Amino acid sequence: MNQARFRANKAAQQLIDYANKYKSVVLVGHGFFNMLIAKELQKKGWKGTRKRDAKHWNCTTFSLFNKNENKFLQEKKNDNT
Repeated sequence: MNQARFRANKAAQQLIDYANKYKSVVLVGHGFFNMLIAKELQKKGWKGTRKRDAKHWNCTTFSLFNKNENKFLQEKKNDNT
């Protein structure tokens, strides 16, 4: 299990590096390993769905917002309501 966590951490960092370079990234993989990667992304400050599971044909989206961007988006959302 330690090797799987190590690989998940490495994969999460690679996804982050690609996201920084290309602005969006898609990962298609096995549910259990995707769950481990999701956990690593959340440790690194990424936001995604609260419930992480290993269901078949599942999709999850993760985003990284700094606090200023998130505050701006919340204010914009409140202005539109």
